[in-house]
Amino acid sequence: HELQAFDGFLRKPFSVADFTQAIEQARTRTAESGMINAHSGMDETSNGRPPLDEMIFTQMKSKIGGDSLRQLYDMTIEDVRARLDRIAAAAGRGDSATIRQEAHTIKGSCGMVGALELQALAAAAEGGSPVDTSALADFHSACKRLERILNEKL
Repeated sequence: HELQAFDGFLRKPFSVADFTQAIEQARTRTAESGMINAHSGMDETSNGRPPLDEMIFTQMKSKIGGDSLRQLYDMTIEDVRARLDRIAAAAGRGDSATIRQEAHTIKGSCGMVGALELQALAAAAEGGSPVDTSALADFHSACKRLERILNEKL
């Protein structure tokens, strides 16, 4: 199924009417965008996903500004790399629970910032895909692609 970062935000407590309105707004945005948020014209990766969701990037940049956004992406990429080190160590021990936990965290954090390629790789690792040196290399390559794009955009 299609991985999504987020389509809206509701503060608790919220009503059924608030929830319904948020769903309708998300559906309208999706229909209006024609899902161009995930098809930004950037080179797609081997997994068929562009590295960055343009809609999420643009929304976040307008809300927090370029400098803060850059810091957020830098922290995310740094966290991914630290978690990849833990995944590599866990793979060496045959510790699949730690691999799934770290991959799940990567999937969530990357989804929130629209790092689609990293999110997809993490979803595969979380789902039980074997994690070996080539899979870890794919993650590191995805980090580098994302950094290159961010250097161009920020």
